[in-house]
Amino acid sequence: MTASSPLRLGLTGGIGSGKSTVAQMLAARGAAVIDSDAIARSVTAANGPAMPAIAEAFGKEFVTPDGALDRERMRALVFSDPSAKLRLEAIVHPLVGLATQAQAQAAIQAGHALLVFDVPLLVESPRWRKLVDQGTGRRLPRKHANCTGHGAQWFNKRRCSKHHPRASDARATIGSSGHHFATTRGLI
Repeated sequence: MTASSPLRLGLTGGIGSGKSTVAQMLAARGAAVIDSDAIARSVTAANGPAMPAIAEAFGKEFVTPDGALDRERMRALVFSDPSAKLRLEAIVHPLVGLATQAQAQAAIQAGHALLVFDVPLLVESPRWRKLVDQGTGRRLPRKHANCTGHGAQWFNKRRCSKHHPRASDARATIGSSGHHFATTRGLI
């Protein structure tokens, strides 16, 4: 594998499943980690690129005094109005996609052999699947951070189920037990 064609690995899992821990372990071994949640937070941060369109689409009451997304107000709206969620995604997702592509390109330019796309909705959204290798002769194209370990009692049983789409779609699963995760050796 050359720096011009790094392995593109998708890392997914529910809240508290260990994605961040696994991403840190992979980064410590030289992987470039591209965190879609962090990018989404940056585009909706104070004066972020999504904020003018959000203010126009939803009103200034969804913008905090410092110019960031009022997450609590938006959360209440999108949980009560599915069309609001779609409108928000139509604004935020293209910006996240552009920033993701820019970060991936920068990582390739820097010579990283492994790009890890930390995307909670990797399985649920076809847009993200295009970023990761699909198993055409490459090892471990997608990882699923398993939510069977530390803190699993916090999570909906369906989300932690082996029958959850994330688990069933994963090419390999990194299981956790307490703070101990399966090794990342062999990924890089």
